[in-house]
Amino acid sequence: MSRKFAVVRFASLLAEGLALCMLLQLSACGGGGGSASVAPPPPVKRCMGNCTVEPFNATNNFALLNTQFPYPVVYSTGSGANWNVLSWGQQSGINWKPFVVTNPSSTETLYTASTLATAYDPMSVSFQSNPASGTWTSTTLGQTATTYCGSTPQEFDFFLQPNGPGFVLTNPSGILPPGSYPAGVIPTLDQITTIDFQGTMTVVAASQSTSSLECGVNQSQVIPSLIFNSITGQTLFYQLEVALECYPGTLPGQGCVSGPPSEFFCQGTEPYCIGDPITSYGHNLLNQGDSITMNGVNLAPRLKALISGGSPDGLMDTNPADWRLTSMYIGQSGWGRANLETQWSGQFLVQLTY
Repeated sequence: MSRKFAVVRFASLLAEGLALCMLLQLSACGGGGGSASVAPPPPVKRCMGNCTVEPFNATNNFALLNTQFPYPVVYSTGSGANWNVLSWGQQSGINWKPFVVTNPSSTETLYTASTLATAYDPMSVSFQSNPASGTWTSTTLGQTATTYCGSTPQEFDFFLQPNGPGFVLTNPSGILPPGSYPAGVIPTLDQITTIDFQGTMTVVAASQSTSSLECGVNQSQVIPSLIFNSITGQTLFYQLEVALECYPGTLPGQGCVSGPPSEFFCQGTEPYCIGDPITSYGHNLLNQGDSITMNGVNLAPRLKALISGGSPDGLMDTNPADWRLTSMYIGQSGWGRANLETQWSGQFLVQLTY
C-alpha cells in the first residue's frame, strides 16, 4: 500500500456520486435561443479588466448526507442548507445521529459511528457562527479512526462540500451558476490567472490511538480540494495536501511515508486525481497546532502545468482551455489508528480571477 493508493478509492467513490453532477453543471453553460413567444436571453455580462469571483456560495447551513448506497440520502439537515457534510469510506451499518443547525447558531454537534464487526470510528462536526451577524466563523471536523483496518488498508474521508444538482435537489445550490459569472459562463482554466482558497486551516490535534489492534497503514491527511471537468467528459480531482501525519504500521514501508511528499497521480485513468503537497508552493506541511492562511496561494499556474503535462495513461485531456472548475470539497481522511481534528475558519471558499 502506498500514498498513491490512499486516495484512489476515494476518488473513484466520489466520482460515482459527483461526475453526473459536474456534467450537469457544465451542460448549463450553453445559451438558449429566442423566439416570438420566448423572452430573449439577458445580455452577456462583460469583464472590465480582471474579474474576481467566488464560484461557490458562502455557507447558509449544512445538510448531513449518508453516502452509503443508495446515495445521496439526506438524513438530517439545517434549514436552507446549501452545503453538505459527508463521509466516504464508512462501513455499512453506520449510525447517523440527527442534527439541526439554526441560523444564527451557537455550536451544534453531530456524531456518526460505525459499529460493524470490530469497527468503531466516530466522527464529529461542530459549527461556530456569529449570532449577531448570522455568519459562519468556523467549522471543526473531528475523526477517530482507531480500530478498523479492513481486509486491505481502509480509508475514511470526512468532507464539507457545496450542494449541487447531483446531491440534494430540494436544497439550494452552493455552486455559482454560469450566468452569475461576469462573462455569463464558467471561465476555462486557461482564462484564469488566479485560483486560491479563502480561509485559515488549523490542525487542532493529531495522534495515534492506543488501540491494541495493529493496522497495516496508520495515517491522516488534510486535503482542501477542487474538482474540474473537461468538455470531453473527463473529471479531475485536485487534492492539495496541507498536512500529513503518518505512524508505523505492520505492512513494511506502508505505515508511514518515507521521504518528502511529492506530486503524484492518485490513479492512472479517468476519473483522474492529482495529490499535491503544499510544499509545492513553498510552504511546510502542517503539524499539530499549526495553521495556514490559504489566501494568496495561487493554484492556477501549477494546475495548468500539471494538466498540460498529461496523465500516466496518456489519455487525459491536456488542454487547459477544455477544463472548468465545477466543485470543491474540504476536509480530511484517516487510515487505521489515526486521530485527527481540524478547524476551517472563515467562509472557506475559493476565489478566482480571470
